[in-house]
Amino acid sequence: MLRVAGVGRRKGAKEGVRSPDLTLRRVPLQKQMRFLEQFRLMYTVGYSLSLVSLLLALLLLLAFRKLRCTRNYIHMNLFLSFMLRAVTILTRDALLRMRFSKDLQHEGHLFHLLGDQAAAGCRLAQVLTQYCVGANYYWLLVEGLYLHNLLVLMAISEESCFVGYLLVGWGAPILFVIPWVIIRYLYENNQ
Repeated sequence: MLRVAGVGRRKGAKEGVRSPDLTLRRVPLQKQMRFLEQFRLMYTVGYSLSLVSLLLALLLLLAFRKLRCTRNYIHMNLFLSFMLRAVTILTRDALLRMRFSKDLQHEGHLFHLLGDQAAAGCRLAQVLTQYCVGANYYWLLVEGLYLHNLLVLMAISEESCFVGYLLVGWGAPILFVIPWVIIRYLYENNQ
């Protein structure tokens, strides 16, 4: 296929016949960058609003003594895990933006710009993000376990299980993140 400004013309076809080549059409780099910048702005606003509302909810739960119970302690840890996720994503994006904003305007390839230190920082940020995502899911599991224990196992006191809930919510993600880091290091460790 010959390429003519986003429209393909097959070899051997009549001179005036053109077929649209939408799958191979190239979008200019500036248009892609503008789209990605709008997308980044949209999710930055979303994570920022989420962070502020979760911080407000956490402060309210901490401020009133009558709200302190095992159920709300679990909620607080769930809120904290979502807050940490938002902070890691916003921090990672801010660091990448500060480091590469001027360079990307002049150079289209990110791989030429990454140094060893920047690559290590990106990897650390990715590991922290993966841990926070895992913590989000495990704190949701802890919420379910708490409700199960509350409804089915009435003989167990709420306070006796809280240390176990903490271990599951914050400790279990480590069991999956560490092997993920090792495998990424061994098999995908290329610059």
